[in-house]
Order: sequence, then C-alpha cells, then structure tokens
Amino acid sequence: MATLTWVPEAIRRSTAVPVDGITPAAVRQTRVHFFLIWAFLLAQAYTIPVLPIGPSWAIWPGIADFFMMALFPAVYLWRLPQAVGSKPNNQLLKFLIYIFLMAVHSVLLFRFVRVLNGEGLTGDPGFMTAIYQVYRLVQFFFMFWVVSRIPFTEARKRILVNTLIVVMFLIAAGIMATYTQIVPTITFVNHLPGDKDVSGPWNIYWTYTRLNLSAPFGTVGYNHSYTGMQILLMLAFYFHLRDRQRSPMDVVLMGVGVVTVFLSESRAGLATLIMFCGIYMSLRPVYLFLAALGLLTLIFMSLAGIINLPLDRLISEETLERTATILDAANAENLSGRDTIWQDRVDFLNQDLSYWLVGTGFGNTYNSGNNAHMLPLQIIIETGIFGLSIFCALAGWVLWALWRYDRYMKPIFWCTIALLVSCITQETFYPVPSAPYFVGFYLLVVAITLRQRAPDVDPDELPPPAKVAA
Repeated sequence: MATLTWVPEAIRRSTAVPVDGITPAAVRQTRVHFFLIWAFLLAQAYTIPVLPIGPSWAIWPGIADFFMMALFPAVYLWRLPQAVGSKPNNQLLKFLIYIFLMAVHSVLLFRFVRVLNGEGLTGDPGFMTAIYQVYRLVQFFFMFWVVSRIPFTEARKRILVNTLIVVMFLIAAGIMATYTQIVPTITFVNHLPGDKDVSGPWNIYWTYTRLNLSAPFGTVGYNHSYTGMQILLMLAFYFHLRDRQRSPMDVVLMGVGVVTVFLSESRAGLATLIMFCGIYMSLRPVYLFLAALGLLTLIFMSLAGIINLPLDRLISEETLERTATILDAANAENLSGRDTIWQDRVDFLNQDLSYWLVGTGFGNTYNSGNNAHMLPLQIIIETGIFGLSIFCALAGWVLWALWRYDRYMKPIFWCTIALLVSCITQETFYPVPSAPYFVGFYLLVVAITLRQRAPDVDPDELPPPAKVAA
C-alpha cells in the first residue's frame, strides 16, 4: 500500500536525480513551480468558489485559481529550465496556441458583427461566457506549458500519488457527508450569496437543504458529471504514476471511485468509470479476482448476519431509479430532457447555414439558448463544423501520442477513450463553468504522460497534428 508522505517536507527533499536525465539543478530550479502544481492537484478536493467577487458567479475564483495564477509570477521570478520539454509536448503546445488564437479571433469577430448590426459590443449573455472561456484557456494552456517543462523525479511522482489518494478520499467523504445529510448541504457554500439571481446554479445547495433532500454534490460542485469526470481522471492518473507497481490500494480506490460516482448520481460518469475499470481489470485479472472476492465476501457476511448494511436507508430510491436508467439509455424518457435540448439546438443551427459552417462565436451559446449537453453539438454551435474538425484532429493526435507514450497498461489512453464516449451527453472537454478545472487537470495529466519516452518508438516517428488532420 502506498505510504502517505508529509508532502511539504517531501517537496523540499524531492531533488534526487530524475529518471528522465534532468539534472538535480533543474529540479531545484522548479521547486516553486512543482509546489504550485501539487497545490492545484490538492485543490481539486474542493472546487467550490471561495470568493464571490466579480460581475458573474461563473468567474468567482476557487482555491485552484490562485495556484494557477501564481504560476505566472513564479515563471517570471524563477525561470524554467531550458531544453526540457519533450517533442510531443512541444507539438501539442503549438496546437493549443493555434486553438487559442482561433478562439480569440472568433470572439472578436462576433463582437465586431454585433457592433455592425447595432446590437452593442456587450450586454448579451454570451459576452461574459466568452470572457470566462478565454480566461480559462489562458490558465489551462499556460499551466500545460509549465508542467511540460518541469522535471518529475520518482520522489515527485510519489508525492502526486499520495496526493491523489488523499484527494479521492476527501471527495468521497464530501459526497457521502451531504448525501447522507450528516453534514448539511449548505455548509460548503455558506460563504456564498444565497440569492438565486446572484449565485446562479450554486443556489441548488440551498434548494436541497430547504427541501431536506439527499444532495449528491459534496465539495466538487453542482454538476453531477463533473464528479464522475474528476474521479475517472484521478484514478487513471494514479495508475499511470504507479506504472507496474501493484498495491491493494489500487482495488480500494476503484471501489471508492465507483461508490462516489454512484452517489453523485452521474449516470454518464458511472458508465464511463465502470467501462474504464472493466478494461483495466481485464488487463490485470488479479484485480478482477480481488474485486469479485471482496464483493462475494461482503454479500456472504450480510446474508450470514455478521454485518448489517442498511442500504435502504443509506441510498435513496431516487438514486437507484436514476442509475437504473443506464440500462435503457436509448429511451428518450431517460435522457433528462436532453433529446429536447438537442432538437432545439439543431433547429437553431438550421436557421442559417453559416451557423453550421463557422458557428455563432466562441462562448456565445447562451445567446441562443442553453448548452447543448453534447460536446460535438456544443462545438458546432460556437465554432461550426470547422471548429469540430479541429477538435477531432486534436483528439486523434492526442490518442495517437498517448498510445505511443503512455506506459504499461496505458491508463491515460483508456481514460481518454472513456471520456470521449461521455461527450455524447456532456461537454467533457470544453471550458464550461459547470466543470471549471477539468480541462486544465486533463492537460496537466497529458503533459506529464507525454514527458515519458516511448519504449517502442522514436519520438521523430510521431506525426505532427497536421498529418492527423489530413
């Protein structure tokens, strides 16, 4: 079982010679940067805003925001080592810069069109969303660049592994505390305004408290899907960092993850997590055996009266009914109104051919209705088929690179496959306010993964994004 290390002390001592050949001087040079990355990872245990400042609830900063923003002065004061970034990370960074420039161009072009039409530069719902999404891209892409330049020793990897264990248990504890009402749901948001017009979707915490309902939110946020996405990525990242090492903690974390996502009532998250765990256990049959043995032991002890599990009191009937709809996902009644939303969004696109081709502007979905609750459709609404083709090229290249560079059982590759499947019913890889840090967290994981040298391929053989696009 992984030994939990006192992280600040471990960070101070994590200057051993790194496995990728980076000098100890480069490791010492990046202590502050690594601390901020570690703090960002730890902050994923609590992603609720901490300061209700700014013109909109969407840009209220959380703990993770402070550490991401601190990277900017940290890079200025403590320069990053030269010639550290791997070739695939450098190629991906170029692709991300192109995407950022096209996103800014889309925002500015749409604003210019509004002015020409006499509608004003601001004042529409999409303006603040566009600002938010560009702001997130700046944070996430800059953090990706920093992470891609930081050397990771075995000591630093152990710190990240231990941190992931802590964060996953904290998230699980928060979900279970609010779901079972051991802790009042409102506890985690008492510092935020309770007015719905001010707090937006965060007001749901007050609603569940007022109605005395089991709240599947915990410390992650109001979006069920975000919990599932976070747990899946953390579990895959943990397996990646552990590489060929085995531990009973592996099976424990899979169990904790499945239970946490189940209680969060994220159906897409639960389906993709089970898909990932199934793939992983099929590649490591001993995990499948241990999981089956643990489940059978629990059932036997319950039937024998040795333990009493009051599941009927711990798990609400609504949660069981909602989860059961996964088995009949094709039924329109089980889509929570998504079929209506999708049809409404398609009807909007059909109003003008140009919407299909170039979209309505980055961040401007709210000018015509709600989010699409489907990533491809969301991308088309804002950037058209042109933007969707770029995303597909990027996704294809990332999968190619992960297959080459991800080690051993390739957990990040399989996690990405599962996350792409979840895009059918949610905006998984889009900087939406309901999943404030996920894209940044995913890019962090990819940057660390692509720092590894592929054991079976020369880095020069990895095709650039342009070849994948072609």
